[in-house]
Amino acid sequence: MRYRVTQQHTLSHAHSPFRVVAQTGREVDWINRYLDQQRIRGMADSTLRSYAHDLLHFLRWWAAAHQTSTITQQVLTESTFLDYIRFQVNQNPPPAAQSINRRVGTAERAMRSIPKPHVCLHPASRTGTGDNHGLAMGGHVRR
Repeated sequence: MRYRVTQQHTLSHAHSPFRVVAQTGREVDWINRYLDQQRIRGMADSTLRSYAHDLLHFLRWWAAAHQTSTITQQVLTESTFLDYIRFQVNQNPPPAAQSINRRVGTAERAMRSIPKPHVCLHPASRTGTGDNHGLAMGGHVRR
C-alpha cells in the first residue's frame, strides 16, 4: 500500500492541516492523532509538516521491511528502532545524523502517545485497547 502526506485547509484549529493517508484516501489514524495532539500543543505548521513526513518515512520503512501494516507491542522494541536507524545509515547517500535522530525521535514519541496495544499502520486495521507506556525504544546516531 502507498502512503502520502496531504494538506487540508478546512480542518478546525484543533486538527493538524497535514494528514497522512493511504492511496485509498483513508487516514492513518495513529499518525494523524499524534499530529492533532501536537497541533493542540501549539506546534507551528512547519513543524507539523516535518513530523508528518518523518512518520510517513517510518511507516513506509516498516511496511516494506516487515511485509505487514500492523505493529504490535511485542515487536515494537528498541531493536525495531535500531533496525530503522541501520536502514537509514545504509541508504546511499545516508541522511545526516540529525535527520536520522529526528525521524526516530518523532516515531518513538508518536508510538508512545497511542493508548492501544496495536499500532495500526494500515488505515483499515483497527484492533484492541490498552496501554503502550511500557515500550522500550531508543537509539541515536552520531557521526
